[in-house]
Amino acid sequence: MLFSKCLLVLNLCDPEHPGASVGVAFVINKDVITPDDYTLTELIPGRAIVLSIHWRGESRLMLLNVYGPTMGSDTVRAAFWTNLMLKWRAAALPLPDFMLGDYNLIEEAIDHAPAPRSHEAAITALTTFKNTHHLHDTWCNTHPTAHLFTFRSHVFIHGTYMSGLDRIYASQMQSENLFEWGCHQLGRLTDHSMITVRFALFDAPLTGKGCWTLPLHLVNNKRLISSLIMQGIALAADLHDLQDARTPDKNPQTLWTAFKSNIMTFSQTYAMNNRDDFDTNKDARASKALLQQEIDHLEVKKHTQECEKLKAQWHIKGEQVNKYWMAINKETKPCDQIKCLRIPGDAVPPCYETNSKHMAALAGTYHHDLQDQGHITPPDGLTPTENV
Repeated sequence: MLFSKCLLVLNLCDPEHPGASVGVAFVINKDVITPDDYTLTELIPGRAIVLSIHWRGESRLMLLNVYGPTMGSDTVRAAFWTNLMLKWRAAALPLPDFMLGDYNLIEEAIDHAPAPRSHEAAITALTTFKNTHHLHDTWCNTHPTAHLFTFRSHVFIHGTYMSGLDRIYASQMQSENLFEWGCHQLGRLTDHSMITVRFALFDAPLTGKGCWTLPLHLVNNKRLISSLIMQGIALAADLHDLQDARTPDKNPQTLWTAFKSNIMTFSQTYAMNNRDDFDTNKDARASKALLQQEIDHLEVKKHTQECEKLKAQWHIKGEQVNKYWMAINKETKPCDQIKCLRIPGDAVPPCYETNSKHMAALAGTYHHDLQDQGHITPPDGLTPTENV
């Protein structure tokens, strides 16, 4: 009741063990998309479902949600993907736009630290399924040498291992529309991290990458901070010397711009050259796992406090006619997105602007011109007067 106005949960569990952890689900945010036209197809009970949903405009998205086998031999894991291939063909489904979930399988050695036990037959079956449906690991293609671990063991007797079990695959057409990849903790809901990515259709307005920020793990790095302080001291000296020697090419504004660009490049280079090697450094893996455990503990504590706060608020205000009651019962509709603006002129065919910054400038010019409509500018040297 509390979240039904903003969320729609479509889930299927294992019919043989409905109370177990096996199951797959889609959660749709009604503030982003209206879930009026969708189709849910179950391929493997509790393991694989397909969601076909109407997206903005005339397009539809086909999403495959998979929960791979956690136990069993290499042959059993390979049989799962072979069976999924047969189920997909039997259902006569079109090619998927996305395949996402917990695969419980490692494809590349870089996705596991230390090196994993090989499951050649299962990896081959998964690769065959991906190639048949033209799916690509966009994150790995974009970051071929980076680590993205979504599961960390909590057993320190036999060592600590980390794995990238959760992944998102995309079709070639949709791979170019993915950006802002992330990995987030979910508190007490699961011991896995959640992979996130933003998706926009090819005709969506261009919004840019935003402002660069210093990675959080470098905020307290003494060596880096000391180097940045020295560059700041040099900038202060240069600014002092410019008090009586300001030029269009060398002034406080240009020096400050160059300083920001230099420290950004320096910090990025430092971060790349001082990464921990989790494949060979056992202490680094253990240290990261301990820190992650502490983060998980804090996330669970935060999540518990939020739940208790929501329960108390619902208990006090949920059955009374007030702003809180009206807000949670108000129908939510996704915002309409302006994909483009027509550029003024007599061009044939008309030209359209999709860059959000340029669209804002067009809108500003349009509203500025509206203010001048009907306004008569007097000739030079004359002052308008009006008899009262």
